[in-house]
Amino acid sequence: MALLAIGCAVLLSLQLNTGSLSISRDQLAQALMGQGEALAEQIVWELRLPRALLGMMAGAALALSGALMQGLTRNPLADPGLLGIGAGAALASATLIIIWPNLPRGLLIPAALVGALLVAWLTWRLSRRHERSMARLLLAGLALNSLVTALLTLMTWRATGDQLRWLLFWQLGSLERADWPLLGVMGSILLFAIIRLNWLARGLDLLSMGEASCRHLGWPVQRLQRETVFWIAVLTATSVALCGLIGFIGLILPHILRLIVGPGHTRLLPLCMIGGAALLLLADLLGRTLLAPQILPPGLMLALIGTPLFIHLLLGRRALPM
Repeated sequence: MALLAIGCAVLLSLQLNTGSLSISRDQLAQALMGQGEALAEQIVWELRLPRALLGMMAGAALALSGALMQGLTRNPLADPGLLGIGAGAALASATLIIIWPNLPRGLLIPAALVGALLVAWLTWRLSRRHERSMARLLLAGLALNSLVTALLTLMTWRATGDQLRWLLFWQLGSLERADWPLLGVMGSILLFAIIRLNWLARGLDLLSMGEASCRHLGWPVQRLQRETVFWIAVLTATSVALCGLIGFIGLILPHILRLIVGPGHTRLLPLCMIGGAALLLLADLLGRTLLAPQILPPGLMLALIGTPLFIHLLLGRRALPM
């Protein structure tokens, strides 16, 4: 945890220093304290710091939702995308953008949350129609994910002009639209999730032994499953509303951390949050510097980094432990 926190702090410092206008460490320190030049303060406080904080919060939320998803289904290949939660959030946001092109951005969060929760509820109901099975949950999620993705593609096909640019923003993922009021909303959601981490972690550790064993130990299995799905949907929807569809963090990072600290969720969940923040900061930093002055979306960078890493995990001797 200490190493990840140090790495996250270093990446945050690099994010604030790197850009079209170079800012030294002394200038950065003065700007953060409100004692620097007006231009440096404006760049740091209005552009770079909100972008970096949004990357940290979104990375933490995505990694945490991925770890929760894998713990719930006891499947190392599971992530919120398999249940269509991210696509549902994107579809709801895209629909609102098409209907109301000049909408306030603050409305995207509740719209994305409604879409994510609706898809999560439909998946849950379909999987519990006859019998309880995590396999049925994943199959229902895959079916709904295909449907929602097709609808999102149809929205892209029908969009024109600015609407198409907005939809491309959702599909590629971006940190360009960070601002302080929305950061406050996302920070509050993350804070409430952190408050529930201990209870969720203990329950998922017991659930790893099987639902029957967990129930015999006195743990409310259905309540645990419902609340876990709820937090997966909330965290994913908030990230999609502010950053678009960013993949691979929730899929790759829990595997890497399990190789280091083991499968216990009490340690895994906090580490996933710090590691997710650092990983998205790294992807955004690489996207801003590799082909400067052009900026590559962090979702694209994560796909380029995550795909070879995932193949390596699949082919390795210690592939994908739970």
